[in-house]
Amino acid sequence: MAKEFMKAAYTGKMNTHDFVYILPWLQTETKDVPPWIGEDGQIQQNIKDHFANSLIIDDVNGFDDTLVTPFRERVEANGMTVDDLDLRNVYGYIHLYDALRLYAIAVRTAMNETGDENIYQNGRFIWDKMRRITFPGLVSAAGVSSGTVMMDDIAERAPVYAAFYVPANSDTVKKINEIEPIMIKKCDGLKTKTGCFDLVSSVLEF
Repeated sequence: MAKEFMKAAYTGKMNTHDFVYILPWLQTETKDVPPWIGEDGQIQQNIKDHFANSLIIDDVNGFDDTLVTPFRERVEANGMTVDDLDLRNVYGYIHLYDALRLYAIAVRTAMNETGDENIYQNGRFIWDKMRRITFPGLVSAAGVSSGTVMMDDIAERAPVYAAFYVPANSDTVKKINEIEPIMIKKCDGLKTKTGCFDLVSSVLEF
């Protein structure tokens, strides 16, 4: 419905600085393309005009292929090709990879601490080792990284967002702001029922 709404605002000349519209932008496991990109992969200029000068808050990698390069290299290093996968579902693959790596890190930490090779059967203990840890995401041979994975105080992945500016006279969406999680000290997520983090915004030069 975002396209239809923005078209109506544009047609009604309600796309000026006098108006602010907040549209839900939910990312699915499939990597979404901008609404002005057609099925053939080409820019639909008339639709892009409706979104001119707007700000879109999305996943920090929402408008680039930072995730794709290291993932493709990892797949090919294991004897597969990208033709074997649906790259439209790259977020699903990346999140699965990160989840498996998180589990492996937690189990290894637990074994090192206890010396018990069966500690992986203690789900509560393993979960506790997943709290407040960070580890690097996929990294390509050229050093391109998918970013850092941060787990919050209840062992859920802390989100990293960015604000993207849609310029009227350019095909390239510009990242102008990053919104990153900062863990709160002396906070117990089991008591507060939260992840114990704040989101901190930083402006990028562009």
